Amino acid sequence: RHSSCCRQSQACCTNFRSDDHHTLTTFLIIINSNSSINNNSNKTMDSIKEQLQYIRTKLDTIPAMQTAEDKTKIPKEQLFLGGLLVVAMLIFFGVGAGVLCSMVGFIYPAFKSFQAIETKNRGDDVQWLPYWGVFLSL
Repeated sequence: RHSSCCRQSQACCTNFRSDDHHTLTTFLIIINSNSSINNNSNKTMDSIKEQLQYIRTKLDTIPAMQTAEDKTKIPKEQLFLGGLLVVAMLIFFGVGAGVLCSMVGFIYPAFKSFQAIETKNRGDDVQWLPYWGVFLSL
């Protein structure tokens, strides 16, 4: 039995059945959906490339990142994202919790206190130097 498309075309196979027509229709739908997936995939890739370019422009202001890129031959945005991933994994698994606590509770205030001592502004001295009194009392 021929489908209507076979009656209109002489190039059709003589053994074309309705289930073959259904298979062909399904195949065409899959091809069409794959092309829309490819279009969405292209849009996603373009968006990712834009974000990486944005990160690169921000990292261009940091000389240490340029040095690391020159030495490792790995793009600086990939180095940054890889480092960020490592830090996130360390914190997630609890390995970096003590280091993070030390950085937030000791290293950063120490850095800001040295900056406060070196400036003539008394306002930052009043903010950071009493921190150590509280820190030592705990």
